[in-house]
Amino acid sequence: MNKMKFIHTADIHLGKTYRNSSGEAERYQDFFRCLSGIVGDAVRESVDFVVIGGDLFHTGQILPKTFAKTIEILHPLKEAGIPCIAIEGNHDWIHRRNNISWMEALSAMGYIRLLRPAFSVALLGEGNGVPEFSGLAQALAVPETHLRLFGKPECRGHRRLAVVVATGEDIAEARERARTAAAAVRITL
Repeated sequence: MNKMKFIHTADIHLGKTYRNSSGEAERYQDFFRCLSGIVGDAVRESVDFVVIGGDLFHTGQILPKTFAKTIEILHPLKEAGIPCIAIEGNHDWIHRRNNISWMEALSAMGYIRLLRPAFSVALLGEGNGVPEFSGLAQALAVPETHLRLFGKPECRGHRRLAVVVATGEDIAEARERARTAAAAVRITL
């Protein structure tokens, strides 16, 4: 039996300050020291992955220096090939449409693997013949949507030929996006 070794953490709250208190700068650094210790342990122990269960940041609007320091601290995980899997907590999430969060930016840069609410819809072929797809551009125009065509050379009867996967701020948005994209795809045999 293979054993898996990982570290789970949450509520690190990078960027938290205690304004107007003595030692404010020291407290700001404490949160980074905490994450740095976790990363150091992960690399030293050669864990399979690290999980951050939300609230890596104290707020969705962080200072650039907070973001830069976060990258510096997470870099050893990336260098060691240790995945850092994370979800956005209520403190991480940015509450404006069409803006990416700092967590999404870290994911795009390869420092974390951000898990988001997702929904999928199977695309089925009904009948016999070689499947042909149309409406793919319209389906892929739906934000945060991916389309996987299985490449099956033919369909006989009832067969799963593709899947649409969409993410969103919540499961309702992900479901709506996946269904909208799936409705755009036409399969002819």
